[in-house]
Amino acid sequence: MHLRRRAAEPGNGGRIGGNALVTIDDYGFLLTLRPFQEMPLKDWRICFGRNGAEETLGRALRGSELVKWQFRGVAQTGLMVPRNLPGRQRKLKQLSWSAEVLFRVLEQHEPRHPLLVETYRQAAHTFLDAPAAYEFLEAVSNFDWKLRELAAVSPFAFPIYASVIKENMMLEDPASAIERIYREMYAKIESVTSQGAAI
Repeated sequence: MHLRRRAAEPGNGGRIGGNALVTIDDYGFLLTLRPFQEMPLKDWRICFGRNGAEETLGRALRGSELVKWQFRGVAQTGLMVPRNLPGRQRKLKQLSWSAEVLFRVLEQHEPRHPLLVETYRQAAHTFLDAPAAYEFLEAVSNFDWKLRELAAVSPFAFPIYASVIKENMMLEDPASAIERIYREMYAKIESVTSQGAAI
């Protein structure tokens, strides 16, 4: 688990309050928190409990852009949003608008409609691989948890850290910037290591 601090801001929700930035990458996931959101290790373990995971995921997906996007394809397959009209093709914007209206109506008046159920199933299982996530939550309770404070981003955490910062680079070539930042961090790690050895 990698934690990175940010300046404090007011917000809502969560166990502590405020907002947390979640970055998901092939290398793992990164939670970017603010100083007032720091928690002891026992509270972190509670956050990764298996009980109620399905309900929590359902609430997180409710009305999300992922679900809305997925609904358009499901609605087209279910012939509720036709791709074309007699004699003319429908534009992508028209398809999106029709699917959005239908989605809102079903969410409000018929939340157990088969198309909605299938949409949420596909979003959770196909895109988010919820079964694997549930297996992880079941296994994580037996892990040997350790919470460490590092002087710099560790080499193993750097790829996911780079995936966050490269989206914000506008003036500098991303590859050059990541290489520069990596060398700066590596130099900092070497400096901290040498100081520890000297002591």
